[in-house]
Amino acid sequence: MTCQDRGLDPSILGAPQELVGCSQATLASAAAPCSRCATPNVVLGMRVVPAEVRDHIIDQLRTDRTSLEACSLTCHAWLPRARHHLFKSVKVDRCCRGESFKALIDGSPTIARHIRHVELSGARSGTGSWWSGDDRYARLSGWWPTLGQRMQRQGGTDSLEIAEWLRTILPKSITALNRVTRLTLTSLHISADVAEALKPHFVGVVELVINGCQGLSFSDFLQLRSAIPQVRSIRVVEARWLPHAGIAPEPTTHGNVHVTTLEFSRKIDIVTVFDFLVRTGRHAKLTSLSCFVTSHASAKALKNMLDTLGSNLEHLGIGFSDVRDPTEILRSCDLTLISSTGLRSIRISCATTERFSTYRISLSWILHILSRVASPVIHEIVFYIPQRDLSALNLDGLIAVFSHSRYRSLQRIVFDVELSHAQNVLHDDEVRTRLSVLNRSLKFNAICR
Repeated sequence: MTCQDRGLDPSILGAPQELVGCSQATLASAAAPCSRCATPNVVLGMRVVPAEVRDHIIDQLRTDRTSLEACSLTCHAWLPRARHHLFKSVKVDRCCRGESFKALIDGSPTIARHIRHVELSGARSGTGSWWSGDDRYARLSGWWPTLGQRMQRQGGTDSLEIAEWLRTILPKSITALNRVTRLTLTSLHISADVAEALKPHFVGVVELVINGCQGLSFSDFLQLRSAIPQVRSIRVVEARWLPHAGIAPEPTTHGNVHVTTLEFSRKIDIVTVFDFLVRTGRHAKLTSLSCFVTSHASAKALKNMLDTLGSNLEHLGIGFSDVRDPTEILRSCDLTLISSTGLRSIRISCATTERFSTYRISLSWILHILSRVASPVIHEIVFYIPQRDLSALNLDGLIAVFSHSRYRSLQRIVFDVELSHAQNVLHDDEVRTRLSVLNRSLKFNAICR
């Protein structure tokens, strides 16, 4: 029996909609192979679905590990896409069997082709396994690094021990992990030995995340930067070094590759970092910068960085932490955005209180800094604000500021509200009602998400 005898067109047999409405008899008759075109003897299920549609269906299961494991065992055609999600993100810590991870990669090099994100943790957490990689950093893209996260601190393990552990768990082939694009280091003691252990394995990494790491000096982190020559984005959740340790010259092994994106959380000494970048000229390609101001010194360092970057800076994130009066700091340090004439977006972290802090920060600084914007191309402003602090935001003041001609290219304002279940806070519908006044008063969209 041919396809035409069955009422099936072999040219469009791969389209899944052709099966819709078929009777059981018709489908049963399709089980025999076609005598002319050798159409597969099974037209049911995924065989008749085009490869790109099949892969898209498997993509919908990317968070369901059990289903992905089942897909990987179904047939050879399903295996690559299932592996893509199963091994895309890998986490190895000192409590899990890192040696088994190395044995798997050494024994099955094809699996390494699917790994894109690797997290190496020096913590002995006892939770999770090396194959249960955590993709939370991708989900938090655009958020402040510390928002909703718990700081992880190194327990004092010697850097030589960490370096030896890395050599134990990393594969024998230095090219096995060349396709990894994001490397996360958690709770590690950073040193030259650790950087040397990582260097041959992660030459393709373009995004580096540092979470709860420490080093004897800032130069240890510079060694780490040099060990990953292609990195263009650095996100630091928490990093510590001795404040008075000397800064050695950074090796120049990364050629002309410069970092374009820098994100720092509250617990970072941005004074040292910004001073180094400006002094050595490493800021030349920087287009996106996010940081917190924690003192007059950090405000001056940020002002110097903004003045140096000038129109090159396109995206800025700013917030205040551990200060009583941000407006006073802005005024005394003359910190404005007048020199940042190329800004396209501004992200503002708004919080009147912080965890484990007795300070209550006034949000008047937001109006102060937004009234001193000189970029003619800015199109988006994002406010990250806890629900409990929404009532402290001066919406009338924002309307007055955004009505100025300096915001003629502004397309939308986004309020990313962190919902709270505490008492005496605005409910979700009340939040939207309060923010709707912006939509009524301004010519562009105000979005609450």
